[in-house]
Amino acid sequence: MPRVGFCLIFCFLLAWAQEAPATVDTSKTAVIEGIVVNELTKEPIRKAEISLYKQGKSGDVVGRGPNAAYSAVTDPSGKFRIENIDPGDYALNHRKAGFVTTRANYGLSTRILKLAAGQSLTGLRYSLQPQAILTGRVLDDEGDPVQGVPVALLRYRFFRGSYHLTSNMRPQQTNDRGEFRFIDLQPGRYYLQADAQRFTGMPGSAPPVPSAAPGELRTAFVATYYPNATEIAQATRIEVQAGQELAGRDIGLRKEKVVRVSGKVLDMNGAPAKQAFVSLVHQDASMGGFSGVVAPMDENGVFAANNVPPGQYTVRAMKGDGSTWQSGETSITIGDNGLEDVVVQIQPALEAKGQIVLEGSDRKDFDFSGIQLVVQPVNEASFNTGFGDSKSDGTITVSQLSPGRYTLDVFNLRSSGSYVKTILAGTEEVFGKEVDANALVAGGVKIVLRLDAASITGSVEVPEERKAFLRSPSVVLVPADAQLRKSDQRNIAQLDQDNGYSLKNIRPGDYIAFAFEEYDYASLQDPESFAILASKGTAVSLAAGESKSLALKILPWPEQFADRIQ
Repeated sequence: MPRVGFCLIFCFLLAWAQEAPATVDTSKTAVIEGIVVNELTKEPIRKAEISLYKQGKSGDVVGRGPNAAYSAVTDPSGKFRIENIDPGDYALNHRKAGFVTTRANYGLSTRILKLAAGQSLTGLRYSLQPQAILTGRVLDDEGDPVQGVPVALLRYRFFRGSYHLTSNMRPQQTNDRGEFRFIDLQPGRYYLQADAQRFTGMPGSAPPVPSAAPGELRTAFVATYYPNATEIAQATRIEVQAGQELAGRDIGLRKEKVVRVSGKVLDMNGAPAKQAFVSLVHQDASMGGFSGVVAPMDENGVFAANNVPPGQYTVRAMKGDGSTWQSGETSITIGDNGLEDVVVQIQPALEAKGQIVLEGSDRKDFDFSGIQLVVQPVNEASFNTGFGDSKSDGTITVSQLSPGRYTLDVFNLRSSGSYVKTILAGTEEVFGKEVDANALVAGGVKIVLRLDAASITGSVEVPEERKAFLRSPSVVLVPADAQLRKSDQRNIAQLDQDNGYSLKNIRPGDYIAFAFEEYDYASLQDPESFAILASKGTAVSLAAGESKSLALKILPWPEQFADRIQ
């Protein structure tokens, strides 16, 4: 055979071998198929992205975003099919631009898919809600548009013992026409706030107000709620429905009396601080972090804010290099004449050391690595949350703490099979309680774990007509003890494709179990809300090491709390 002919045949055979698909033993893999529909119209959604994420042994999802184990796109009839899936437990994410995903499970599916070798799981049905859109303008007192004003979309949420205005959406800044636009909105009840003073002195912010003559009343644009209220009690709440586009929600900025507040920031040695960030945060807890101003500071540590409405504030100064931070704060009352000579001194960062111990077990190989202690400030206006990751021997350190009161919570316990029996600050029991930072430093922290956890398995009864449209069905186990409800030890389980569930590593005690279509965990920590919800749950008591089976019925989230779901 001629040399050229031989080479051509060889190249053809090589190319064929490379392109030939690898043989997959389908008896060892699984298949899923289903459909994605519009929740409102029930019509199929084409080009919806389907991502399948594998769950680890502890129940944590492996991978996020583009790091899916398997993926697909729905066809023109809204259908998808994924083959050759390795056996295991999976969470499914379904999304498409212009639609919003489920809320309580961070966009993951309403079911955990438990796939066995050779299994073909068909008939899956998922829905997406069309997004809502809200637009409007910010206008000054003469009806002219104002550029560069941050606009926040706010809802009330129970947090650190009371309700606060919070937002889980990035504020929008008005354009040159004074326009703002919010997309990807979930249904709910919202408040709109425009605050021309939020970024005072930043490029593109609202123009400065002319100085008043000596003795004259000085006014400036202040934080204003839709349509033109300076107090949340006078604001108009906006109700947003799925797929709705609400236009013309214009905010007319209000001018109110403002005064000047000035002072200085001192470093830990009493010298003028350099490059500190100074802010004045209103102490009205219901307003959360959405009322206050930034006070520019010069190279001599002197700060001044010229347009501050009278009231009670916390002045906070923060200084750091990106990896370490120190801060100081002081409470002030600002009257009609303003305030001068305010002094804020940076305090040394505190460090609390602790030890995690295992009680009731003689295991020497227990690895405490990865267990995290979270030290959360009680003051909602404070941003000084501390974190400490345990070493394998159980030693743990929380640095960069500021003086103040905190609550302590422990996370990442599922893989260890343990639960928190108690948390001590020195000799004081502080599990679910407030504790002063100085007590943590002086007495140290001791976290006591045990391995004789309880567990619950069972199933949830779901009406046939609701199965395809449940948004985030979950079983939630809430402590009956009000003090323990203040801790953040969550016992939550998603349902699988057969409406089964499993809860492990439960601290022995008395609980109330719920199976909600969707829920807001924060409301379960609110004593008044919980008093209403408790009667809808199922009481269950668990002894150390006990396993129980519990059948539940799916419950709709109460309508009076619908606007709290984040």
